[in-house]
Amino acid sequence: MCTLIKKFIGGILLLGLSIHSYAQTGKISGAVKSSENKPVEAGTVSLLNAKDSSLVKLSLTDKAGLYEIDKVKYGNYLIKVEAVGHDSAIISGISLAAATLTVKDIELKSTASS
Repeated sequence: MCTLIKKFIGGILLLGLSIHSYAQTGKISGAVKSSENKPVEAGTVSLLNAKDSSLVKLSLTDKAGLYEIDKVKYGNYLIKVEAVGHDSAIISGISLAAATLTVKDIELKSTASS
């Protein structure tokens, strides 16, 4: 009887640990602005795996230039931002290790018109 209880408790603990490790996700958010310090609306924000630059998730900036990417597994990433009329930008060194990460403002330079 005692062994059965120990196995049951051990199983519950193992299940709890596996659920906890599975739940290691967070949110990355930030703002995209132009070189004139104005919000960049409808910019594409790509979250890329730092190891191989494969696409993880996408987001669009809103009217205020803000973006949010939910349910991101803890890890290391790159952020690539693209918007019509602007040069693209890649931000490296993005490390998610907590429930939320706010990235510093990303500035996009206007493309030169000919």
